[in-house]
Amino acid sequence: MLFLLILFIGSILFVRKGAPHAGDFGFGMASMLAFVITVQLFSTRAGQFMGGCILPPVVCIYILFDFISHDAKTRVMGLFVWCKTHWQVLVYSCAGMLFFGYVMEWRDLLPRGTDCVHHAIISQKILNTFALCPDWEPFAATQVQYPQGMHVLLAALATIFHCAIPKAEQILQTALYVPSALLIGGLGAKLFKSKAAGWFAGLTFVFLGNAGTFFSMWAWAGYPSMIGFLLFSALVWYALLPQPMIRDHAAAILLWTSFALTHHMTLLTSLVVLPGWAVIYFATHTTLTRRALIRMFGTGIPAAVLAILVNPRLIQIHSSGDTFHLTSDPMTTALHMLELLGLPLAGAVFGMVYAKKTLKSKPEKAALGLMLAWFLCPFLCFLITEYGIRLYTLYFCEEEFTWFAPTRFLAASAIPLSIFSGGAFVLLIKRFGNPRRVMYLLSVLVMVVGMVRYAIEFPSQPKQDDTIRLAEEVKKFTPENAFLLYDSENLPDPLWLPVLSWRACVLAPLPASEDRTEMRRTYHLFSKSDYKNESDLEKIRKYLSGRGLEPWFVYIDEEGIARIWKVNFQAM
Repeated sequence: MLFLLILFIGSILFVRKGAPHAGDFGFGMASMLAFVITVQLFSTRAGQFMGGCILPPVVCIYILFDFISHDAKTRVMGLFVWCKTHWQVLVYSCAGMLFFGYVMEWRDLLPRGTDCVHHAIISQKILNTFALCPDWEPFAATQVQYPQGMHVLLAALATIFHCAIPKAEQILQTALYVPSALLIGGLGAKLFKSKAAGWFAGLTFVFLGNAGTFFSMWAWAGYPSMIGFLLFSALVWYALLPQPMIRDHAAAILLWTSFALTHHMTLLTSLVVLPGWAVIYFATHTTLTRRALIRMFGTGIPAAVLAILVNPRLIQIHSSGDTFHLTSDPMTTALHMLELLGLPLAGAVFGMVYAKKTLKSKPEKAALGLMLAWFLCPFLCFLITEYGIRLYTLYFCEEEFTWFAPTRFLAASAIPLSIFSGGAFVLLIKRFGNPRRVMYLLSVLVMVVGMVRYAIEFPSQPKQDDTIRLAEEVKKFTPENAFLLYDSENLPDPLWLPVLSWRACVLAPLPASEDRTEMRRTYHLFSKSDYKNESDLEKIRKYLSGRGLEPWFVYIDEEGIARIWKVNFQAM
């Protein structure tokens, strides 16, 4: 929890005078994270990977800047008062962290999902070479398109905790839930003028949400997306601040910069909110919407310049990507869409009605409009990309229709859904008994429902021991230039096997954001070939000799024993 502690120290520096807010802590932690990502990526690109050494100077710089800018003693005392009066929040947060961190997440030896495999490859290569990852060797001879901001952070965490990359992924994911819940809770409390609304908004995000929230991120391990949504939530908090200080503007520039350096597709799905904000401004001409737009664009433009200076390949990266086929990305049905959005969607409807009836002043209504745009813009983009573009290309452009999954837009709309759901809980609290007592009872109920849900839907993975053991044997009995041939149905976890053994394989574990042309060609060559046909064998021999690879077959027999032997295509 050292990483979380350092982020919390950074959050103290952003607590304002007077009564501190949960959103201040979340904004501070997100800003600290953005600073670490930007500096770490810049130093790695310059050939000086700092690893865990980056954190002490970062904390010192923040503390020095803080003492120069304003009274730190007032904020530390404010933090003490906040902890004293909100001890229940701290207890619930610690309980949730312990449950998900140690019982749910870390009970598995390897993180869940498929994306964690891709991220592990890039992070491991950074750790091996102390430089940015240029390609996907030994798995595929193609360039890496990821911006790699999150991956240098993972590599640094691995050096701090002296652990393997998969364990660093679990540490990072567990730590990210805290600032995310704090920011979402802070935005909910600010919109509905109720601490209970904020508290339940955070609970909804962590325990009841689906697409784009704790639930889906934990299921498919979308670490860059999770960081991106956290950074954008912090930017929304900044845009709504009544009187931001110089350090807030500087933090916003860092937030935008690290956002661009972390994940290009999540940045795109979040940027669609800004045109919606512009429409609201021209329709209402409120001071709040004008300030929000000025702050977002005013910090985004210098951040774009800074991001390109840190990583000159960003323009190329943001215009690249593989193409999905209609068959590999089936259309989302109405029922599936409701399932993806989950319980927050039902609560959001009541929350919007509640907000419209209770928010009377012009600034409050303007804030509600910005939150509505935050939800509606990505949701409309999802409808256009998922149904409109799909139908158009289906009839006019053969099969290929898009280069990223439209459901990313649903993920971008999940956070405002959680915020509106907080307002729905306030309605329930006001209708039944003592508000404070009902709040605690509902909090416990939401947490229990969420915990039971995860335990039922995601039981532990007992085959992970077999996967790790098999990878160790493959690494022990095969040379570094081995090329693994196997029947994926026969292995416990074929996705992790090549990464843990660090051996090339038939189907390279590349994400959809990369150019997977060679991956498909290789898979087609080995899976569709007739090994009795001399023409097919010659193509295989040429492919392996051209890359200097030796074919090895991995097999698990009926007794569960691993069989590994070298394949001689020359003699066939």
